[in-house]
Amino acid sequence: MILRVALGAGLVLGAFAGLIAVELFLLSRREYLPIDPGYLVDARIPPTGRGDAPPVRMAVLGDSTVAGVGSPTIDDSLPVLLARRVAEATGRPVEVRGHGVSGPRTATVLRDQLALVTRADV
Repeated sequence: MILRVALGAGLVLGAFAGLIAVELFLLSRREYLPIDPGYLVDARIPPTGRGDAPPVRMAVLGDSTVAGVGSPTIDDSLPVLLARRVAEATGRPVEVRGHGVSGPRTATVLRDQLALVTRADV
């Protein structure tokens, strides 16, 4: 009986060790997104209409999504996509600046990113 319990425990531990080995192997082969997208989100979006009004100055705070990680170009980044929607809705040009960084917490955003916002309407 003790031999069966020991054998069963050994099999469970061996299976667990095998699972960990497979996970580590897959982890070493996985491709991750870069921490820095390679560009700074700082753009001016023209309005869809005449656009005689002054521009809306927009600051976007947040994490890697705001920084542009995962989007191949600045035009595909979240802040620029938001700015396009604002420009379409208001008929005004939009100057957008993304202050996002990878991995912040709310306290970090409030402490570090909020201080970077100067002269923003939104």
